[in-house]
Amino acid sequence: MSEVQVPAVPVHTIVFHQSPLHPDELFIDWLRSHFPVAEERYPGISQAKIENWGLGGRTPDGRPAEEWEKEGVLAFGTGGGRFDEHGTFGRERKRGECSASLFAKDLGLDQDPALRRILQYIKANDLDGKQEAEDVEAGLARIVNRAYYAARKHNLGDEATILGQARWIFTSWYLEQCDSLEAVEEFNQKAMVEEVNIGRGKIAKMATIVSDNELIHKIVSRKQCGQVGIVIAKRSTGHVQIFTNHLAPVELRNAVILLRKYEREAERQPGSITKWLELEREGSLAGVGYEKWYFHARMMILNGSATASDVPPTLLALEKIQEIVRFGIYTDYLQPGRACVTQGVCDHSDANPCPVYQYGLVQCRWIRGETRKRSRQVLDSALPVVGQKDDD
Repeated sequence: MSEVQVPAVPVHTIVFHQSPLHPDELFIDWLRSHFPVAEERYPGISQAKIENWGLGGRTPDGRPAEEWEKEGVLAFGTGGGRFDEHGTFGRERKRGECSASLFAKDLGLDQDPALRRILQYIKANDLDGKQEAEDVEAGLARIVNRAYYAARKHNLGDEATILGQARWIFTSWYLEQCDSLEAVEEFNQKAMVEEVNIGRGKIAKMATIVSDNELIHKIVSRKQCGQVGIVIAKRSTGHVQIFTNHLAPVELRNAVILLRKYEREAERQPGSITKWLELEREGSLAGVGYEKWYFHARMMILNGSATASDVPPTLLALEKIQEIVRFGIYTDYLQPGRACVTQGVCDHSDANPCPVYQYGLVQCRWIRGETRKRSRQVLDSALPVVGQKDDD
């Protein structure tokens, strides 16, 4: 926090350089209303009215911005004062800063990890005017801004009401960031991370954690968590969820087939589904054991969730689930010593059964399809061409 004296009189007015406000100004409005330190440093600022001077390095009467501050007027992004990042009238631009970042630093809030991430996007919007479209958090800066503009345009409330809505979004965003940081800390303390082979020469990181934190699977792709690709999360209720990193999806069909088959066996239920396409079907399957595992292809396998709290917990041990997932996602696995390995064909038969045939592994089904294709080609080549006469 900078060593600037508290204004002699309470702040009764804050000034921005334009209206409608941009994300950095909306952010400043939220900072002054949300954090007590703003009111402690600048008494009255949380309730101060908003005025606009227009963009420029001078105040309306030409006096220095510091003199206006002494009279209870604090300017942001205009007036040439401490919180004006623009370079005008002989002053160099405060590079890499915007009025929001200058204000956050003045309050000492730039050291808040949860706030720092939001400020990163606010500053990017102000300096570059854009963010990566696929970045959800960056998009929030635009959402706040566009919602504010639309509310003003369509008269959805007075200025105070509209600003209140923007503040609500920033508060929710900030609290989500706080929760995410707690999840990162818990993950780094408790998760067991291992490298697993997912086939085709690729390795992924798989983490297993016992936690009730619903954000665990949303933060594991971050650098702070080692950019994990697969997460197995067991809840205190006994429910287990399996998530993959959407940036590097893995094949989950083998895993869901195995989980559903083993769960059915654990329930000691007679009869079972034998069609693999049915066992790998997305969504939930009817039947004791099967209904416990909801499948979202290439993204997640869920044994219950916040929106499916009536699903019974799995009977499978966590170690068994880890084993199933490791085996299932390794799509290069073929049974050693079989013709699928040596000749690229499936030699399973009643007389020569393959122990993994029952699981209908994706890679095995592909080989069987190729085997049938070759057999048809051989058969077709042996058949006479229609209309062709024999030599005799």
